[in-house]
Amino acid sequence: MTNKRKLILIVYFICSSLIAIVISFSGPIITESTTQDQLEPKISALNTRTGYAIIVGVEDYPGSAYDLSYCVDDANSIYSRLLNNYGFDEIYIHLLLDSAATKSAIINAFNMIGFIIDSDDVFFFYYSGHGEKGSFNNVIFPYDSISSSSNEISDIELDSYLDGLNSAEQYIIIDSCGSGGMIEEAQAPNRYFMTASDKIEDSWETSGLKHGVFTFYFLRSFSLATDSNGDGIRSMEEQFTYTYARTVSYSTNLGTVQHPQQYDGISGETVIDTTLGSLILTPNGTQLDYSFFLYGHGTITTLQITLCSARENITTVIYNLIPGAPSSTGFGFYSGIVDIGGTDNITGYQIKVVVYWPNMGPGGQKIILYTFGDGDGDGLTDIFEIGQGLDPRLNDTDNDGLNDYTEYYGITDPLINDTDSDGMLDGYEVLNDLDPLTNDTLLDFDSDGLINLLEYTLGTSANNPDTDGDTMDDLYEFENGLDLLSNDADFDLDGDGLINSLECQCGSMANNHDTDNDYMPDKWEYDNNLNLTLNDANLDPDNDGLNNTAEYQHGTDPHMEDTDGDSWNDGDEIDYNTDPLDPEDYPRSDNAIIGYPLFMIYSIFVCSIIFSITRKLKNRFN
Repeated sequence: MTNKRKLILIVYFICSSLIAIVISFSGPIITESTTQDQLEPKISALNTRTGYAIIVGVEDYPGSAYDLSYCVDDANSIYSRLLNNYGFDEIYIHLLLDSAATKSAIINAFNMIGFIIDSDDVFFFYYSGHGEKGSFNNVIFPYDSISSSSNEISDIELDSYLDGLNSAEQYIIIDSCGSGGMIEEAQAPNRYFMTASDKIEDSWETSGLKHGVFTFYFLRSFSLATDSNGDGIRSMEEQFTYTYARTVSYSTNLGTVQHPQQYDGISGETVIDTTLGSLILTPNGTQLDYSFFLYGHGTITTLQITLCSARENITTVIYNLIPGAPSSTGFGFYSGIVDIGGTDNITGYQIKVVVYWPNMGPGGQKIILYTFGDGDGDGLTDIFEIGQGLDPRLNDTDNDGLNDYTEYYGITDPLINDTDSDGMLDGYEVLNDLDPLTNDTLLDFDSDGLINLLEYTLGTSANNPDTDGDTMDDLYEFENGLDLLSNDADFDLDGDGLINSLECQCGSMANNHDTDNDYMPDKWEYDNNLNLTLNDANLDPDNDGLNNTAEYQHGTDPHMEDTDGDSWNDGDEIDYNTDPLDPEDYPRSDNAIIGYPLFMIYSIFVCSIIFSITRKLKNRFN
C-alpha cells in the first residue's frame, strides 16, 4: 500500500467519524458495521484500481401507504454479487437499506467516496425503490422523501453527485418507476446507465420472482447473457440485451409493459468483471502474436506470457508484460509479439493474470489463466506438464499404460509406473480393476486359479477368467501350454484327435495324448466312453475276458462282448486266434461246436456212458 493510500484511508476514517457525529445531531442515526484492518496488497509495480459502490434499497417507507416488498432483497443481492463475485471490498461498499437510506446518508456516502476515489478507480451505484414517472419530474425517493419533497433526489442532483467522483468508469443501475428519465440529465462520458423502465413507465416487482422484475433478470444476466460478439466475456451491453428482452416479456402480463433503458458513455465494451476479453494468441513459428483487453479492478501482481517448445529439447521462456502496461493500473488493451528464440517452433503458450482482491482473505487473488498447446495429445497442455515435471513429448511419461491426464486427475502417480510397488504397472491394475494403491499380487481377482501377479506376467486379464474368449479358462490354457491370448479352441495341440476346447470340457490334457497314462489314447477313450482322466486299463466293463487295454490293442469295443456279432465273444476269438472284428471269421473246426471246446463235449459224452453203466449195475444187484 502506498503512503498516499495510507494517508487517504486515515483521513477517510476520521471523516467518517466526524460525519457520524454530525449526523447524530442533525438527523437519523446511521450505524455502520466495523471491519477488520485491510490486508496489505501484494507488491506490484502497478497502481491499484479500486472498486467503490453505493447500494440503496428502500421498501419500508414511513407509514405503510408507500411500502414495497422486494427492494431490500434487490439491494442485498447486488451487494452479494459485487462482494463475492467481482472483488469489491466491503469497506468500500456503502449498503443503505430502508431507514438508513435517507438523502443525507446517500449524499454522505458520495462525499466519503469522493474524498478518496482516484481517477483510475471505478464506481458502481444501484438504487431500488420508488421513483417518479413523468415527462418533466425525474426523481428517486430516499427513505425520508415521502414526508418532504426536498429529500427527493433529482436527475440533476444525481448528476452532480456523480460529477463529484473523479473516477475512470461509473456504473449506474436504477430499478424504479420512471427511472429512464434520470438518464438525460445525468449522462456523461465514462458513465454507463441501465434503468428498469422508460421515464413514463412503471417498474414492477412480483412475489413470483421475489425481486423487482428488472433486477431479477439483471442479476441473471451476469451468468446467462449471450456473448453475442464472441469475445469471451459478458459486457454490460450484452447483459442489457438479455435483461431487456426478459423484462419486457415478463411485464407484459402484469399490466403496463416496462422497457429498460440504456446509456453507454464508456468507450468500447463496458465490463464490470475482472477478466480478459477479445483474447487472440497466434503462434507463428518461434513467435507468438498477442492482443487482448484486460478489464476490471484490483491490484495486478502478475501479467505474463509463457512460451514453450517441446521438440528434441524442452525450452521455456516467460515474458513479463507489466513494464509495457497501457495504463498505470495495468488495465486496458495489450498487443505485441514475443519470440521463444532459437529454431524450434512454439508448441505451447499461456497467458496468466493474477489480480489481488483484498476481500478474498489472506493472499486472496483472482487468477486468469489460458493455456494452449498439447503436443503429445494426452489432454494436458505442454506448459502444464512442464510445470508438473512431466514430459510434454510423451503422453505416458512413466510408461505404465496410463496417459498422464488419467494419472494426474486420477489416483496414481504419473511419474511412478508402479504406484503401490507391487510389481504390476499402474495401467495394468487400473484396466483390470485391481487396486493400484495396494499390493494385491497374491489375490485372484477373477477366480480363475491364477494369482494377479502371474496373470500380469502372462499378459492375461486379471478380471476375466477367459482372456481370449475361447471357452477355455486361463488356468487350463496355462497348465496345458496353450495360447492364453488368442483363440486356439479348434486346434489339437497334442495331435490326439481331440480339439483343445473338447479336451478342456472332458478334463483331459491338451498337451498329452494319453492324459491318464493308461496306454490308451484320449481320443480312443473318448470315442469308447471310457474315463480319460483315470487309469482304467485293467477294467473289463463288457466281461468278455478282454480288459480295456487288450480291447484297444485288438480294436474291439470295450462295452460289447461280441464286437463283430458272430456269437463268439471277443475273448474266445482271441483264444482261438480268430478275428474278433470279422463276423465271418470264428472257430469252425469239426472238433468243436460253436462256442464250446471239443474236449468238453467228449468229457460230457464219457460221463454220460459211465453214469448209464453204473445205474444198470446197481439195478441188477438190487
